[in-house]
Amino acid sequence: MSTAAQRAAEKAARLAARHNDTKATTDAPDAAPANVPTPEADTTPVRLTVDFAAPLFDSYDAWARDTNRKHRLGRSIKPDVIRALVRKLLEDEELRDEIITTLIAERRK
Repeated sequence: MSTAAQRAAEKAARLAARHNDTKATTDAPDAAPANVPTPEADTTPVRLTVDFAAPLFDSYDAWARDTNRKHRLGRSIKPDVIRALVRKLLEDEELRDEIITTLIAERRK
């Protein structure tokens, strides 16, 4: 039976190996930028929990509900919107700069 430290070390080694494999394949001149995943990538989903201030969540929830009804999407679109926003953020340098500026301004308040 392995200890927690051994399991952590094994996991770190696996992650490092995966990172090195990814880096080697993305060094090719025709490769996509390393920070933008390709849609074809067969990956296991990773769960992310985000805490919203109540008024922000209420506004987001109302927008998602109205958009869902208007476009007849038939299911909750909130997770899809977050995924689309992250993809857009990774692809668009101007948007990244705008978000960084916003984050800095919000943290100075």
